[in-house]
Amino acid sequence: NLAFRNPYNQTQLAFWGAPARVLDTMRARPKDHTVTAHGCTALRNLAMGHQENAAALRGLGAKQVLMAATWNFTGDFQVQHWAKAALALVPKPEATLLGLIASELKSELQESEEEEEGTSTKE
Repeated sequence: NLAFRNPYNQTQLAFWGAPARVLDTMRARPKDHTVTAHGCTALRNLAMGHQENAAALRGLGAKQVLMAATWNFTGDFQVQHWAKAALALVPKPEATLLGLIASELKSELQESEEEEEGTSTKE
């Protein structure tokens, strides 16, 4: 694979849309063993040691595609191995303090707007 341990190629492949194309192909052909096995390997190689690509995979929904691969090929060692290897590199969303505060403020704003709508309809 062109991306394996090659930061320059990882960056170039991401620039030209390889992660999205791999995921789109895997979504279009979820029961195709060859597409799934090679897709999982390619995603792992794109993300390995490349934080930007790993973060991009999260944003592109790679977790769902890789989980589907493990479900569709439960008895296949190759798919299980590469899908799990790729999943391990996809970062999990962080619950930062700032994110929690923003979420709380959004909820309060929505509640406030709902209360205002309720009082304006009664008048």
